[in-house]
Amino acid sequence: MSKIKHIVLDMGNVLIEFSPFDIVSRFTQDIDTIETLIGSMFYSSIWRSLDEGTLDEEEAKKLICKKVESSLHPIVHQIIDEWYKHIDVKEEILPLIKQLKEKGYGLYLLSNASERFYDYKDQVEAMSYLDGILISADVLVNKPDFKIYDILCQKFSLNPDECLFIDDMPVNIKAAIDFGMHGYLYQGNIELLTRYLKRLSII
Repeated sequence: MSKIKHIVLDMGNVLIEFSPFDIVSRFTQDIDTIETLIGSMFYSSIWRSLDEGTLDEEEAKKLICKKVESSLHPIVHQIIDEWYKHIDVKEEILPLIKQLKEKGYGLYLLSNASERFYDYKDQVEAMSYLDGILISADVLVNKPDFKIYDILCQKFSLNPDECLFIDDMPVNIKAAIDFGMHGYLYQGNIELLTRYLKRLSII
């Protein structure tokens, strides 16, 4: 392995909690409604298109409302308009990010995220330590498409082999590795991640 110089971070379930169940349950406590909205919204091509920047929120509302009964339309609108106000920051990773920054590593964000990102990014303290940010909506392509990894490296003049990519989705890690980066599948255990970084003499 070549010397790692840059750490590329995913956002959802790395820097912030992203649980569709938790988000929807802030708006309704009815289990059937929660399951319906999770499937119709967060686990749909509509949400992926929002992240990709190829669909705006008003059009997304219309498409989702066509899939659910009319009694749910107000909740659909409310979730689209307000879901980001209910994110929870994963504070446990912040000391590690500070440590990496102090050691001189380049820190970057690579996330599938809609334009709403700019409404909540300042709530996430870790963002202030990043050297660069790339979200899918700005480049019209989502992970795990190779293009987004290439755009990141081109934009910030990164050598893929000098990058360690940390993400919670196996498919995104595989794509990063196939592209030429190193990858670590983060499953919420900060101690395991710290141990891994120590084993590579990164920290």
